[in-house]
Order: sequence, then structure tokens, then C-alpha cells
Amino acid sequence: MLFWFWLAVLVRQNTEPAGLFITSPGPGEALQGIVTITGTTALSGFTSAEVSFAYSLGKPEGWFLIQESQQAVTDGTITTWDTTTITDAVYDLRVVVNLADGSRQQVQVAGVRVRNYTLIETNTPVPTTTVNATQSPLPSTPTRLPEVTATAFKRTLTPLPPNPAQVAGGDILGSLAKGGLAAAGLFLLGGLYLGLKYITRQ
Repeated sequence: MLFWFWLAVLVRQNTEPAGLFITSPGPGEALQGIVTITGTTALSGFTSAEVSFAYSLGKPEGWFLIQESQQAVTDGTITTWDTTTITDAVYDLRVVVNLADGSRQQVQVAGVRVRNYTLIETNTPVPTTTVNATQSPLPSTPTRLPEVTATAFKRTLTPLPPNPAQVAGGDILGSLAKGGLAAAGLFLLGGLYLGLKYITRQ
């Protein structure tokens, strides 16, 4: 019985992860929302651990603290990271362990992609083309764009409604003729009147 106990202890010691490392997320992984950072920080002489992030493109802002912990972790959750509070970009993730002798050990994960507000890039495989040695590759023909034809639009004029105050040319001539006849009639009546008056005086 004692033999099996010590055998179980040895197997457990050999299977426990050693050293400082981050299990998740991995390098280049796309992250959204609240991300669980897992790994191991249980180094000998552990006093505290700091989890932080920085821009991966070498911007001068430095490292931003996510959380500081005084609890060592062995193959478990180190902390959680709410990525919705930062802009979408490529970041580096870092875990620093402070030891009792004053030294520090760290591990980094490079190029994690925060993608809360932008599309996650997908790697599209490039198809490989195999050309037999006995055949010549066909010349590539450029794809022609469809021709654009211009459609002519014919303008049509809409006639305006007739103006009630408009006077036609025929109306003017008719009015002049009537006026001339009226004047001739007046002259004729005047002449008759004068002729009768002259006769009566005789």
C-alpha cells in the first residue's frame, strides 16, 4: 500500500508543469470580450505576479497593468482580461513573477489580436498550380470589363396652359374692322344730318 502511495506522488510531481508559462491565449490568436489567461506562475520564492499588455507595433506607451495577484497558479487561471475596454489592435501579453530574492522572471505572448469591433482576419490558402513538364502553360488572358453603353434621353417639352389674357392676331384685325365700320357709319349719319339741315333752311 505504501508503495502505491509513493508511486502516485512521483507520477504527480513528474506531470505537474514546471517553470513560468502562459497556456492561453496563444501567439497571434484573435481575442474578443472577456478572455481567460491561463498558465503557471508557481515558481520557487513566488511573492506576486503581474499581468500586463502593450502595443505589439513598438509604440512608446509601455506596458499597461491588467491585474496583480499574490496567489501562485499552477496550470490554471491566472486572470481574466476584458478586451472590450481597449481599441482593436495587435498586442503583446506579459506575465511577470516577483520572487522573494528580489529578482523577476517573465514570459510573453506576442501578437494577440483584439477584434471586438472589426472583422477577424482569416487565412485563405493559396491554391497551388501544377504544370506538367510535357505541356506548356496556357497564356493567361486578361478579363475584359463589361462595356458601358450610354443611353440617350430625349427631352420632351410640356406645353403650358393657355393664357386667358392673351390676344390673338385675328381678334385685333376684327376689332379694327369693326371700329372702321363704326366710324364710317358715324360720318355717314353726320353727313345726312347736315344735308337735311341745309335743305330745311332753303
